[in-house]
Amino acid sequence: MIKKYSLLFLLALQITFLSAQVNSSSPYSRYGIGDISNNGFGQSQAMGGIGIGVRTNKHINVLNPASYTSVDSLAFLFEFGLENQFKMFSTTNETSSSNYANLQYLAFEFPVTKWWASSTGIMPYSNIGYNLKNTSTLTGLDTVETFYNGYGGVNQFYFGNSFTVIKNLSIGANISYLFGSLNQLNSAIFINDNDATDIFIEKQIYVGDFNFDFGTQYTLDLKNNSSLTIGATYGLQNDLSANQNLVTTGIVNSGGTTAADTLAFLDNEDGIISIPSKLGLGFTYVLKNKLIIGVDYSMQDWSDASVFGKNDSLTTSNVIRVGIEYVPASKNSLSYYKRISYRAGLKYDNTYLNINGNQISDIGISFGVGLPLRRTQTSLNIAVEVGQRGTNTNNLLKENYARFSLNLTLADKWFKKKKFN
Repeated sequence: MIKKYSLLFLLALQITFLSAQVNSSSPYSRYGIGDISNNGFGQSQAMGGIGIGVRTNKHINVLNPASYTSVDSLAFLFEFGLENQFKMFSTTNETSSSNYANLQYLAFEFPVTKWWASSTGIMPYSNIGYNLKNTSTLTGLDTVETFYNGYGGVNQFYFGNSFTVIKNLSIGANISYLFGSLNQLNSAIFINDNDATDIFIEKQIYVGDFNFDFGTQYTLDLKNNSSLTIGATYGLQNDLSANQNLVTTGIVNSGGTTAADTLAFLDNEDGIISIPSKLGLGFTYVLKNKLIIGVDYSMQDWSDASVFGKNDSLTTSNVIRVGIEYVPASKNSLSYYKRISYRAGLKYDNTYLNINGNQISDIGISFGVGLPLRRTQTSLNIAVEVGQRGTNTNNLLKENYARFSLNLTLADKWFKKKKFN
């Protein structure tokens, strides 16, 4: 059994690195450190992304490390997820679309003792992917085509631990290693003036540093076999160590000859990417292990954050998430359809992007199911999220998206003692 999961881990890890460069296709990923991944794993993705107050022994909840102690004392969980996104972009004059698929994450969770549990895995922290073109005419001069291209992102490998301090109270922490590259290629090309100098700017920023976040959960046992879990999370402010390479090249095409000149050059320049602290609060109400209702709120002030001293006019992000899950009957029910988990959720995200004085919002609804596989502890989780980011007003970009996620949760009784007659 250990060999089976180890092979799955290595295979998924390879796919993760192979797909690390195609995790986003949005012009909004041009700013800051890109599109920040705030959603949890399979169960959470169908419930609006809630997780701060969620405790479950069937799934891994990375959104609050205090939740790891909810794992069964004899169980071992392994999860991985796949994702496909379709996006439609529109301005007042033009429309375009994109579609891409990739492996989202893979993770393990397991008990260490009755009061201590751990989780480890790899997943994206932020993603960059855009390809923009702008054509303009300079007064009295030539027409200029400006291109903006970016790809890459930051991944995180995390190791988390959770401890039961007293009955119903757990605390936890994730230690993450953030690594990856942010790649940009910008160019300005004069269309008709052969004596003009075309400019090409290529920049790579490499990130490699540790990050820390903490969580706590307390569960109140209520009447009628119900409970209320209150959770809180806190991510530390951090200055991530990074280095960048920068090459600016001027190229002149005149008289059938091409001349190139290096205008600026930086090699392995040290710097920092500042990440602000993050605060989250949430709760879930659970009734008879059939109904889960949860609400999350999180905020992060990016106004003073920067990438090598560049701020990009970022602002404070505020996110509200609401989710629900309903299972008609227990796992022992003879009806398969009554053992299916039905999920739905919504989110309202005032993102950290502030473009020309306009804060970009992201509104989405999600729904999905958790399908238990017969005669196993494994479940297949399907989630669909549709939403809109941005607007066409004030010459901005509107992004409509549909995200399809497929998650597999494998559970096994690794620590059960065998009985012999």
